Amino acid sequence: MLLVALFLAAAKAGTCQEKESVTFSGYIDANIAHDFNHLPTRYRPYTTQPYYTDEAALNLGYVDATLDTGTYHGRLAAQYGSSVVANYADESDEFFRYIQEAFAGVSLTKKLQIDAGIFFSHIGMENWISRDNYTPSRSLIADYSPYYQTGIRALYTFSEDLTGSLHIIRGWQNITNDEDPGVGTQLTYAITEHVSLIHNTCFLNDHGSRFFNNFIVKTQITSDFGILASYDLGVQERRDETTATWRGWAIVPHYRITDTVSVAGRFEQFVDPHQVIIQSLSDYSVNTTGLSANIDITLYTGLVWRNEYRAFVSTQNIFPRREGFSASDGFVMSSLQYTIQ
Repeated sequence: MLLVALFLAAAKAGTCQEKESVTFSGYIDANIAHDFNHLPTRYRPYTTQPYYTDEAALNLGYVDATLDTGTYHGRLAAQYGSSVVANYADESDEFFRYIQEAFAGVSLTKKLQIDAGIFFSHIGMENWISRDNYTPSRSLIADYSPYYQTGIRALYTFSEDLTGSLHIIRGWQNITNDEDPGVGTQLTYAITEHVSLIHNTCFLNDHGSRFFNNFIVKTQITSDFGILASYDLGVQERRDETTATWRGWAIVPHYRITDTVSVAGRFEQFVDPHQVIIQSLSDYSVNTTGLSANIDITLYTGLVWRNEYRAFVSTQNIFPRREGFSASDGFVMSSLQYTIQ
């Protein structure tokens, strides 16, 4: 209720000083996937998108209202879908699982803005909304780092080439649970018009001190071809006073063939020897390499048909199948995504 009040107060204040600008939109992402391991349950292991196998599902749907008066801004969005069920399962208050964003903010100067509420995480090169990514599924480093945060953030523009932000957040991907506050940072530097470097951090207490680093390189080599690359490194202090680490990386080349057809691929690895972030479904820890390939076809404005093949190979038998576990897994997925403006 407080977050909604903040949003409405910002909208009201905006009407007193500047022209109010509120826009509404919606989004639907429906998909179906088939897992080659012939899973013993309907749930796919280790991924939130897709979450089900051999079952058509609403992966993500949302409606939102966005405010932008120049000085005041904010977004209020409600969501539902199988990815929401998977990714927000740890939220103790079920109502807040269906709030995608609920924040209000003010631009104090042309260079500084302050926001408060629930907002997308500053970490990672892949967004929660599939439409905004080159691949319809998510890399393991995206699925196992925060998609959303609760707290206060300050965003500052140092120059045309350098921007930064500071985040005071309520734990690691958390809205309602009682967790210690943490601190996050982001620095973005545009080396050239076509190459950018991003460094994200997160420091908090989660059953011991956790320090997380995320490095991103964005390149646009031509108007049609580019490469995204990301590397994650986390350090966790454990209850037995030892220290554990996990790491992962992903590289995503993408190419626009025509105005309506594009392709992308992904090469990735995730290593979590102490099962800090990924609790394996077998007795073995995760050391997995993966690849994917997808083709996207714009059927008409706002409607995109996306098809993907994805495969994993692990050093241990961690992937469930109908009988026992396997060191490999793979699936195909088809998705229809429609944006309503």
